[in-house]
Amino acid sequence: MGDFLSVAGVDVHKDSISITMLFQEGGKWKQEYFESQTFSQDLIIAGKKIKSKKITEVAMESTGIYWKPIFHIWNERGLRLPWLMLIILSVYLEEKRMHLIALGLQSFTKKGY
Repeated sequence: MGDFLSVAGVDVHKDSISITMLFQEGGKWKQEYFESQTFSQDLIIAGKKIKSKKITEVAMESTGIYWKPIFHIWNERGLRLPWLMLIILSVYLEEKRMHLIALGLQSFTKKGY
Protein backbone atom coordinates (compact mmCIF):
# COMPACT_ATOMS: atom_id res chain seq x y z
CA MET A 1 0.00 0.00 0.00
CA GLY A 2 1.63 3.18 -1.14
CA ASP A 3 -0.70 5.87 0.10
CA PHE A 4 -2.72 6.32 3.24
CA LEU A 5 -6.34 5.34 2.98
CA SER A 6 -9.20 7.67 3.72
CA VAL A 7 -10.68 6.59 7.05
CA ALA A 8 -13.31 7.43 9.66
CA GLY A 9 -13.30 7.26 13.46
CA VAL A 10 -16.65 6.83 15.22
CA ASP A 11 -17.52 7.45 18.86
CA VAL A 12 -20.68 5.51 19.71
CA HIS A 13 -23.24 6.62 22.30
CA LYS A 14 -26.69 5.23 23.10
CA ASP A 15 -28.64 7.83 21.09
CA SER A 16 -25.99 9.34 18.83
CA ILE A 17 -22.68 8.79 17.06
CA SER A 18 -19.88 11.29 16.46
CA ILE A 19 -17.90 10.77 13.27
CA THR A 20 -14.57 12.22 12.14
CA MET A 21 -13.58 11.52 8.55
CA LEU A 22 -10.08 11.97 7.09
CA PHE A 23 -10.02 11.92 3.31
CA GLN A 24 -8.33 13.35 0.25
CA GLU A 25 -10.13 15.88 -1.90
CA GLY A 26 -8.48 17.76 -4.72
CA GLY A 27 -5.09 16.31 -3.76
CA LYS A 28 -5.31 17.65 -0.19
CA TRP A 29 -6.15 15.89 3.07
CA LYS A 30 -9.32 17.12 4.73
CA GLN A 31 -10.97 16.40 8.07
CA GLU A 32 -14.73 16.55 8.45
CA TYR A 33 -16.83 15.98 11.57
CA PHE A 34 -20.55 15.25 11.89
CA GLU A 35 -23.03 13.64 14.24
CA SER A 36 -25.94 11.31 13.63
CA GLN A 37 -28.73 9.72 15.60
CA THR A 38 -28.78 5.93 15.90
CA PHE A 39 -32.06 5.04 14.22
CA SER A 40 -31.55 2.63 11.33
CA GLN A 41 -32.37 5.20 8.64
CA ASP A 42 -29.97 7.72 10.24
CA LEU A 43 -27.20 5.10 10.26
CA ILE A 44 -27.82 4.33 6.60
CA ILE A 45 -27.55 8.03 5.74
CA ALA A 46 -24.38 8.41 7.83
CA GLY A 47 -22.88 5.35 6.12
CA LYS A 48 -23.64 6.85 2.70
CA LYS A 49 -21.97 10.11 3.73
CA ILE A 50 -18.86 8.21 4.83
CA LYS A 51 -18.77 6.22 1.57
CA SER A 52 -19.26 9.42 -0.46
CA LYS A 53 -15.75 10.43 0.65
CA LYS A 54 -14.37 7.13 -0.71
CA ILE A 55 -13.92 5.81 2.85
CA THR A 56 -14.18 2.05 3.39
CA GLU A 57 -12.27 1.61 6.67
CA VAL A 58 -13.92 2.65 9.95
CA ALA A 59 -12.74 2.44 13.57
CA MET A 60 -15.36 2.55 16.32
CA GLU A 61 -15.08 3.25 20.04
CA SER A 62 -17.96 1.98 22.15
CA THR A 63 -18.22 1.21 25.85
CA GLY A 64 -21.41 -0.83 25.54
CA ILE A 65 -23.50 -2.83 23.10
CA TYR A 66 -24.54 0.19 21.02
CA TRP A 67 -21.99 -0.61 18.30
CA LYS A 68 -23.90 -3.69 17.12
CA PRO A 69 -26.56 -2.09 14.87
CA ILE A 70 -23.95 0.25 13.38
CA PHE A 71 -21.65 -2.67 12.61
CA HIS A 72 -24.40 -4.70 10.94
CA ILE A 73 -25.90 -1.84 8.91
CA TRP A 74 -22.55 -0.49 7.70
CA ASN A 75 -20.93 -3.88 7.13
CA GLU A 76 -23.85 -4.89 4.88
CA ARG A 77 -23.19 -1.73 2.84
CA GLY A 78 -19.47 -2.28 2.30
CA LEU A 79 -17.91 -0.34 5.19
CA ARG A 80 -15.20 -2.39 6.87
CA LEU A 81 -14.79 -2.22 10.64
CA PRO A 82 -11.67 -4.37 11.13
CA TRP A 83 -10.47 -2.61 14.27
CA LEU A 84 -13.79 -2.67 16.09
CA MET A 85 -12.78 -4.84 19.05
CA LEU A 86 -9.44 -3.09 19.51
CA ILE A 87 -11.18 0.26 19.70
CA ILE A 88 -13.97 -0.99 22.00
CA LEU A 89 -11.28 -1.77 24.57
CA SER A 90 -10.21 1.88 24.54
CA VAL A 91 -13.12 2.97 26.74
CA TYR A 92 -11.50 6.10 28.11
CA LEU A 93 -11.09 7.98 24.85
CA GLU A 94 -12.80 11.31 24.67
CA GLU A 95 -14.98 12.28 21.73
CA LYS A 96 -12.55 15.00 20.68
CA ARG A 97 -9.82 12.39 20.25
CA MET A 98 -11.63 10.42 17.54
CA HIS A 99 -9.53 12.15 14.88
CA LEU A 100 -6.51 10.49 16.53
CA ILE A 101 -8.17 7.11 16.10
CA ALA A 102 -8.72 7.89 12.44
CA LEU A 103 -5.07 8.92 12.09
CA GLY A 104 -3.99 5.72 13.85
CA LEU A 105 -6.15 3.68 11.50
CA GLN A 106 -4.45 5.37 8.56
CA SER A 107 -1.11 4.30 9.96
CA PHE A 108 -2.28 0.69 10.38
CA THR A 109 -3.62 0.52 6.84
CA LYS A 110 -0.44 2.01 5.38
CA LYS A 111 1.57 -0.73 7.10
CA GLY A 112 -0.76 -3.41 5.69
CA TYR A 113 -2.28 -4.65 8.98
